[in-house]
Amino acid sequence: MTSIVREALTRRTRSLADEGRGRAEGASLMSVTPSAPALVGRAGECRVLDAFVANVRDGPRALEIVGPPGIGKTALWRHALQRCGDGRPQVLRTRATPEEMGLGMVGLVDLLADHEPQVLALREVNDPLERGRVVVRTIERLAAERPVLIAIDDAQWMDWISVRALQFALRRLDGVALGVLATRRAGAPDRFAVARLVPADRYEAVVPGSLDLAGTRALLAGTVAAISRPTLRQIHATSGGNPLYALELARAFVSGVEVTSPADRRLPPSLENAIEARLETMPADLTRILHVVAAAGTPIPIAGVRRAVGRPDTDEQVTVGERVGLLVVDDDLRVRFAHPLIASVVYARMTTLDRHAVHGLLAGLSDAPDVRARHRALSSTGPDASTAALLEESARRAAARGAADVAAEFARHAVRLTPAGDVGAWRRRAVAEIVHLAALGEVGAALEHAERLVEALPRGPDRAKVLVQWAEIEDGRSDAARDRLVEALDDAGPDRVLRSRVLVALAWSGAIKYGELSLAADRLREACDLAGEAGADDVREDAAARLVHVETMRGRPRPDLRATEALETEPAEGVPVLRAGPTTLVARQVAWSGDLTTARRLAEAQCLAARRGDLELQRAYRLHDLALLECAAGEFARADELVEQGRQAADDAQNSWAARVLLHPRALVDAWTGHEDGARESAERMLARAEEGRHRPAMTRALGVLGIVALVESDAVTSAVHLSRAADCLEEMGAAHPGVYGILPDLVEARAVTGDLDRARSALQTLADQGAGLDNPWVRAVGRRAEGWVLLADGDPDAAAEAMSGAACTLDELGYRPDATRALLGEGCALLRRGRRTAAAEVLASAEQRFTELGAVRWAARAAAELERVAPGRRRGELTATERAVGRLVAEGRRNREIAEAMFVSVATVEAHLTRMYRKLQIRSRSELTRLVADGEVEVEPVPEDGAAGKV
Repeated sequence: MTSIVREALTRRTRSLADEGRGRAEGASLMSVTPSAPALVGRAGECRVLDAFVANVRDGPRALEIVGPPGIGKTALWRHALQRCGDGRPQVLRTRATPEEMGLGMVGLVDLLADHEPQVLALREVNDPLERGRVVVRTIERLAAERPVLIAIDDAQWMDWISVRALQFALRRLDGVALGVLATRRAGAPDRFAVARLVPADRYEAVVPGSLDLAGTRALLAGTVAAISRPTLRQIHATSGGNPLYALELARAFVSGVEVTSPADRRLPPSLENAIEARLETMPADLTRILHVVAAAGTPIPIAGVRRAVGRPDTDEQVTVGERVGLLVVDDDLRVRFAHPLIASVVYARMTTLDRHAVHGLLAGLSDAPDVRARHRALSSTGPDASTAALLEESARRAAARGAADVAAEFARHAVRLTPAGDVGAWRRRAVAEIVHLAALGEVGAALEHAERLVEALPRGPDRAKVLVQWAEIEDGRSDAARDRLVEALDDAGPDRVLRSRVLVALAWSGAIKYGELSLAADRLREACDLAGEAGADDVREDAAARLVHVETMRGRPRPDLRATEALETEPAEGVPVLRAGPTTLVARQVAWSGDLTTARRLAEAQCLAARRGDLELQRAYRLHDLALLECAAGEFARADELVEQGRQAADDAQNSWAARVLLHPRALVDAWTGHEDGARESAERMLARAEEGRHRPAMTRALGVLGIVALVESDAVTSAVHLSRAADCLEEMGAAHPGVYGILPDLVEARAVTGDLDRARSALQTLADQGAGLDNPWVRAVGRRAEGWVLLADGDPDAAAEAMSGAACTLDELGYRPDATRALLGEGCALLRRGRRTAAAEVLASAEQRFTELGAVRWAARAAAELERVAPGRRRGELTATERAVGRLVAEGRRNREIAEAMFVSVATVEAHLTRMYRKLQIRSRSELTRLVADGEVEVEPVPEDGAAGKV
């Protein structure tokens, strides 16, 4: 071994030894706690790796992670190593680099950095066979103490001396608790060939795939706080779902470059320079083909390439492109780039004249109208009426099939190419562009376009149309939307259809944002009449659906108007929607009626439709609705996920109003799951902002959450204050459906617990009056629960327990698990007040268990405290003296009748004791009880000789 190599190895050893300092004595080089965060989009791969690490003790076995650069091989490798904590495999690791391939034994020195004697022994050995034997003896010694995991990152670059020594060792380590985890770049020479070193059934390969769009967004969360849907799609398409490339592209986009055309999709310099260096070496004859494939945007049939290039050697040049790794010809004879990054660089390198010429050529060759429209748009330099009309139709089709980003791009080009003299077409297309941008989630850009258009238009119907769109996408930063809609009503003039549209928008804003339910109902009735007179059935149905909704909120169902009929007018999936549609309204009404299962199904479908159609403006609201329903069902973990998805969607769409709305389910989840401070903070933020704008619905929700938080903290006085304010808001709004806000049942409970019986009865009567005209099982059930609290405070615990029990059964049947469990808690308190301690203990134990299963920490603690009062020690699984005596007799082999005779009790009493014992000890049989007694895990005591046990 040369002195230069020895010196390099010495430096390497010292560096790794320094890296390992500070670890606990005896820890491996990579001893990390196994609580690493999950990798984005890699759940399946992580499960395979976790299983592999867990089974290293049954080695030898091997797993390779194979993939292209940047796909996340090293991240998965690290994930596996982070699972190697205490009691798991000790890790010997190395990370190879191209620069060290020529240095002998670098890999072995890395692997054995914590074992200096073995490193010194290897340095003195020049015989390859003896070197391999040193490795064998070292691994055998280590594996005798604890399973060993050899971890190699970028195995294709490991030096030959280390490769051969490891290969020699692995062939001779049969039966050793050993695992080999290696990453290898796809397409690189397989120098290590680990698949041939272990039995075939002990070798696995993990090939990470490309991230999907959602995975890419999750990956970028740590790089960008918010990102528009079109930009996200561009990053995903250009990166090909490669995590490293996506992160690099995101950092480039964050720098502030506006992307308005394919030519603007520039790459970070490091990536672009690397690809350009490859392109510089390509034959000149290949350039024309690369330009055609890049401008096509999607895989293009080889026949189309031939026609566009017009050269007899086209096929030969395509083959050259394949051979050098730039092009791929798929099985269906379509030509594409080997990676989207190459397409981006090729397109960016084209001159403006080249791009226009190629797009013009492709437009003439395409039979598909939307493809032809795209190429005509990108080859046009000035106004073109026919191209603008073609693009307008293409935008409609793109939106209908859920390609919102494509629709917005088509609409932008349609506006750009409309001749100046065609004012009507220009205004129509400008409004369509605003709608497409807003639906896509580009709220800031849509508002900016709308404001410019409003300023440019004279007063009149065209301006009114723009004002309506502006108001519908207004993001809550101000209360100007209502004023703009009043202006629109004046501008609409005698146009009945337009006036009805403005009235619907004005009514909806007033009802949902300000709680002006009566005024909203009047405006919606007027809109229905105007649209009916004008024969505008779609507008009339929309207005009728919203009228049903508002009247339902007022507690005045309209049997003459069927909201479900409006479902037939629901826009097709993907059509731009800027406010809640009929299905969303029906889902909410179904939830208020107590049919939680159907409501969840409808809401889930709406979320899916919004995601499929890229309707980002609405997606945050739909996630909000579904999160509330999941809270009602007690699925708080799922609700938490939905809130986070909604928050991200709101941020990405620059939709601050949606972000405010999502504070409600956020606070509810926190209130129920033991994060009262977080719930209080969210609710107080909601309340402060709502009070500024007199947004009574938001005020009501915020006060309702504060009331719940105070209840769970056993502060009924504060709860009653908040909930009383919420009830006042309901009265001001005229909201008289108990299911809409759910305030009254909690208000009755809070007032009853504080002893304010007169006001509790008054609230209970209001609840009863509102529910009288509704066939609503949820309202009846929570009304019975509320009545139970009043009865308990009024000194009638028997009636209270009966009311609570009935409420719990009904709420369970309906799927409202949190409400049902609260009713159980109330029933247990009532039974305890009555002195029925055994029954109270049973109910309270059930309530505690159910609260715990829900993750309702503080509610579970309340139930536990009540249980401790009635049955000290029971919740800890402690047996009573009588139960311990029964346990001794069971362990002696006595039958129930014999136990009953020995203890002077009935057989039924013995059976009851055994049932409680099984539940406390979490067992199911006498044999299990006997084993616990024999093992000393359950203490028993002699049976009293005087029959005292029978008096317990």
